[in-house]
Amino acid sequence: MTELVIFDCDGVLVDSEGIGNAVLAQAAIREGAAITAVEALHLFRGLKMAECVVEIERRSGRRVRDDFVADVRRDMATAFESNLRAVKVSTPHWPRSRARSVSHRMDRWPR
Repeated sequence: MTELVIFDCDGVLVDSEGIGNAVLAQAAIREGAAITAVEALHLFRGLKMAECVVEIERRSGRRVRDDFVADVRRDMATAFESNLRAVKVSTPHWPRSRARSVSHRMDRWPR
C-alpha cells in the first residue's frame, strides 16, 4: 500500500531538469538538431515536451520520428534511475530537523 506520494514540481526535493535536458539534447542531436546540453538547459527549461519538439524540428529542419517522444521519455526514465539524487534540503521555511528527516528518508528510496 502506498503511504505517501509527493509531487515535487519545482526542484525542492530532486532536481531532474539538468538530467532530463541532457537526455533531450542527445536525442535532438540524433535528430539532426545542433544543440548542447548547456544550451538545452536554458532553452528547454520549464517547457512542455511538445514545445521542445517544435524547437528541435525548427533546428533540424524536419519533423522528428514518430517514436521520438516515447524514446526520449524512456531514456529520461533510465537516466533518472541512474543519476537522480535528493537535493540537500535546508530552507528557512522548514525546521532543520524536518529537513534532515525528509532528506534521510529519500536516501532510502528504492532506485
